[in-house]
Amino acid sequence: MGQAAIDHWTTVKRIHQSALEKDPSERAAYVRVACCGDETVLREVESLLSYATDADSFLARPALELAPAVTGDPDEHTLVGRALTHYQVLSLLGAGGMGEVYLARDSRLGRTVALKILPGDLARDPERMQRFEREARAASALNHPNVAIIHDVGVSDGLHFIVMEHVEGETVATRMAGRPLPPADVIDIAVQAADALDVAHAQGITHRDIKPANLMVTSRGHLKVLDFGVAKMRVRDESTLSGEWTVEPGTAIGRVIGSGPYMSPEQITGGEVDPRSDVFSLGIVMYQMATGHVPFSGATRDELMEAILRAAPESITGRHPDVPSELERITFKCLEKSAEDRYQSARELLTDLWPLKRQLDARRPMLDSARFEFLERSVTMDDESHGSEASELAARGWAHLRSGPSSSCPTPSRRLWRQPESLRPMPRPMPVWR
Repeated sequence: MGQAAIDHWTTVKRIHQSALEKDPSERAAYVRVACCGDETVLREVESLLSYATDADSFLARPALELAPAVTGDPDEHTLVGRALTHYQVLSLLGAGGMGEVYLARDSRLGRTVALKILPGDLARDPERMQRFEREARAASALNHPNVAIIHDVGVSDGLHFIVMEHVEGETVATRMAGRPLPPADVIDIAVQAADALDVAHAQGITHRDIKPANLMVTSRGHLKVLDFGVAKMRVRDESTLSGEWTVEPGTAIGRVIGSGPYMSPEQITGGEVDPRSDVFSLGIVMYQMATGHVPFSGATRDELMEAILRAAPESITGRHPDVPSELERITFKCLEKSAEDRYQSARELLTDLWPLKRQLDARRPMLDSARFEFLERSVTMDDESHGSEASELAARGWAHLRSGPSSSCPTPSRRLWRQPESLRPMPRPMPVWR
């Protein structure tokens, strides 16, 4: 990061800290005088003050903070029991600053989905409505197994909603619970997240909010990247025949977008954000998964940002000797302060992660991982559901392909379904030559 950017942030921090010490009624006047007509500094300081005084601001919290599931009789505060078009609302999954998420039943297709609701009062806020629409556009533009699927968008009784794939599992934040994960699981999650980001970046989408709470892991270890609500997108210029990409303004000058401990230096300073910012954020998640804590912290917001801008993270292997040194090297390269010194893309990161994953997979029995527990179950033609039987066989083939050539693959002799005698083709008679 250039010295000018660091000096600029130091000025912003000094004015912000002084403003916090004054009475709230005097802050606005003080800030205007202290900024000396510098509109960029003024907007950044005002943004930081807004963060401190508005607990519900989406800059101060995730788009959706999951809460314990709420079930029961419908009441005036929830949509449980109501129907939004052909979606029957079943239960409340969570609520936060950007609305609520409900479990619902799609009566047309007979499937369970998640409805992300933006209430009418929030829909009247142009900024929140823009973020809501941005999430739908960004996620729907991606076709990748590690990205939550957007099925539909709609409006019913003044309620705007996004119909999403219902992902059953737990977030990486819940899985960690303040404790480090096994190195093999760290690599597995990082590979899947980087793969999803590679596809997003290829479509001109920078997530800008990669963090454990936005990474969902199913019971089989399959990762889903969630919440593209603050994504920076490039949109196609439909007025041109070339179909080239043009940059959509995603952030006002001086606006801090992201989640505190997982922001990149350029997000903090209001600089240009590109895919390398997602690489930095993923590096923080990797560090946290390997150690149980984030690499940068502070007692106040200012101290946290100062640590992200200047502090060097502590060694991973020094306190966790079971972590491969190569994983530490990869993680620290993601955490370089200058974007030029990091991996330049998620795909470049994958080129280093994949060999390490194969190496670790070769050292452990494949069935030790939760994602392969289903391989221990036998599958026969007598099962009640032939659909689930076919899914098991398809999943086994996918797991085998993903695992690559390795001696740790289970022998198929007792695992795979054997065709019943009655369905096997009869041997053809040998031709008789005359």
